[in-house]
Amino acid sequence: MKILILTGSYGSGHTSATHALKNYSEEQWDTVEVLDMAIFFPRMIGKWTKYYYEEFCQSHKSAWKYTDRFLGNKNVLKLIQHISKTALQKKFIEHIKESSPDMILITFPYWSIFLGDYFQKDLTHIPTGIVLTDAITIHPLWHISMEDYFDFIFTIDNFSQAILSKRLAKFPGKIITSFFPIEKKYFLKKEKIGNKKIVIVLWWLKKKFTEKFLHGLENTDHEIIILRSRNKSLYKKLFEKFSEVHNFQFLEFLPIREHVHDIDIIVGKPGGAIMSECIASDIPLLIPEYLPGQEEWNMKLLQKINMGIYETSPEKMITIIDNNPWNKKTRKKSIKNINACADIYATLASKIID
Repeated sequence: MKILILTGSYGSGHTSATHALKNYSEEQWDTVEVLDMAIFFPRMIGKWTKYYYEEFCQSHKSAWKYTDRFLGNKNVLKLIQHISKTALQKKFIEHIKESSPDMILITFPYWSIFLGDYFQKDLTHIPTGIVLTDAITIHPLWHISMEDYFDFIFTIDNFSQAILSKRLAKFPGKIITSFFPIEKKYFLKKEKIGNKKIVIVLWWLKKKFTEKFLHGLENTDHEIIILRSRNKSLYKKLFEKFSEVHNFQFLEFLPIREHVHDIDIIVGKPGGAIMSECIASDIPLLIPEYLPGQEEWNMKLLQKINMGIYETSPEKMITIIDNNPWNKKTRKKSIKNINACADIYATLASKIID
């Protein structure tokens, strides 16, 4: 079977989901092609959009808030649909015809516009699943142009499934709860959650908060890993100030999924990947910052299942760590699904058989 995954390397949620789905499919001896929107776009557009998301919005946090609102406007959505029907659409159609996949999985929203236009031209239908990488309130760009053509939308949790089912009420049975696609080896069931080893992911964190937070943790029994992520400037300033602290370790890169057995708590923003990986591995996420829009709802999902706490005060966050509330039997029933990748493929494959 030949599978096409349409993604975009803008944030770890989309790439993480793609990686897990690709690996699972290849284990089944399927052929997998990944088409990345950042590469599919003309080079300058791809580089600019990645810069805007990864660099500019981090330095100008209000920019993403207004960007999210702007992209949700009905007139803007219509304009995006119109603009997309250009030479890029022709390029996309030619690619689909040449690739001739048996099924398509979408892990990045904008592809729905291109694929919807492809199907509107009465071209051969290909079983298609949209794999959502954020929770609860789903941006229209995930399904715009695809309402009459998608076979399934896979949500992370039942809250998201219920809300999206109301929005797309004329498509009963097509909104499925699968959980976020994560490889089986990263799932853990911890009987006890500790508070010894803490990873601080710096992307989007503010200097004032982080410095006060680290001051409160220096020379304590906690083992602190400061992970640079995409925040090079803050990492450099913190390294200059705290690199000699004996219980601090500075790392430019750490594959968190490979170290879930050793990590007790993560401090960072609730992106789709880190949110789902924390749920899968029973690692609480302390949230001092979040992106307006999708990450606000990721945070609310973590709060609903008592695996995340939003707190902007560094002093109060340290108190939370010391009190370790996750070992007081307050954790709710897990929403994790170790078979997410298999369930997504099996559900969509049923359309091929049909």
